[in-house]
Amino acid sequence: MPFSVSPQPDTIANKLIEFSATNAAELVTSGSNVFYMIDIDNTVNKEDVHLKLWNTTSSVTVGTTVPNMEVKCTGAVREVISFPAGITFGTGMTLAMTTEGGTAGVTNPTNAVPVKLLLA
Repeated sequence: MPFSVSPQPDTIANKLIEFSATNAAELVTSGSNVFYMIDIDNTVNKEDVHLKLWNTTSSVTVGTTVPNMEVKCTGAVREVISFPAGITFGTGMTLAMTTEGGTAGVTNPTNAVPVKLLLA
């Protein structure tokens, strides 16, 4: 799952991370980060998807490791969610996308889901 990080000329958030999410857990950033926005473009799928986030740089087993946060996005919809106060992940951020919610969900979406995160 390739992703890109772009510097942002904003005094609050200065990194935009863009990637295509699947059920394979990917470390997208390490160290302490505060994120302010999640943009999930699930117009590529008919089924609902769940973005799972772990505050870790360690290995994550999707379906076993309990996520620190989960965001559901309805099928055929783009969801943009902002967090004005920011949410801190102090260790790092590992992400995966599945079609089922909760810890046990492991099924890959039909198509990889474009995701953007705005971080500081």
